[in-house]
Amino acid sequence: MSKYSLFGINIHPKITHNKNNILKVSSKKEIFFDIFECSFNDTNIIVEKIDEFENQPVVEFKLNKDGKVLICQAILEIGKEDNLFLYEKVKRPTKKKKILTEKTKKVVNEKVNRKAVEKKIKEKEMTFGTQ
Repeated sequence: MSKYSLFGINIHPKITHNKNNILKVSSKKEIFFDIFECSFNDTNIIVEKIDEFENQPVVEFKLNKDGKVLICQAILEIGKEDNLFLYEKVKRPTKKKKILTEKTKKVVNEKVNRKAVEKKIKEKEMTFGTQ
């Protein structure tokens, strides 16, 4: 059985067939625009709203599964029982996101550098041609 932790708290999420993850908390209070302070297993947590689904905030957070950090999104709801209702296929590893970002930056930088070099070559060609 996989080991999960959320906000430093060991949890046993309920696996569901609903395609929407749901994070149930005891209380939630919007302390700043799209920032919520919630009570989860007697611990205060802060989550940021990234979207809305049926007038409910959708929040993003890090979930630790067997030592791997995953980014999850879930609908934030107030419920009697604090828990995470998890649809396994919705979460994704953070590392892939970081690698993609790094590769994109590298490709963009290479293209920018190539254009700068081509521009300098053209400038030099023009100066040599006018002498």
